[in-house]
Amino acid sequence: MYEKYEYFSVSPVQFQAILSGQVTGTLGDSFYNTTKPEETSVHLMPFTTYDQDNDPSPGNCAVAYGGGWWYRNCYHAFLNGPWSSTQWSNPWGGAVPSGSDVKETIMMIKRR
Repeated sequence: MYEKYEYFSVSPVQFQAILSGQVTGTLGDSFYNTTKPEETSVHLMPFTTYDQDNDPSPGNCAVAYGGGWWYRNCYHAFLNGPWSSTQWSNPWGGAVPSGSDVKETIMMIKRR
């Protein structure tokens, strides 16, 4: 499965994710999520790490889910999430069933 985003960049301000343009692919758009951006879109979300809690969720999502990311509702669209965990329900908008054993994820960025 894959998802392609037309435009992606990272702002120098808290390393915010900036997305725009066309979204295509087979995975499902949980990253930009133009249909329900207030729930899962990482657009304009600052990057959260173990020592910098920049997400709007209670607690630190990086600590709770094991890694840094542009969190809005913690694990939604978290590419490196706890894939084999049954505690993570409905990962990546339902395209990946709960408890799936995903061995590898890749995020590729092409300079324009």
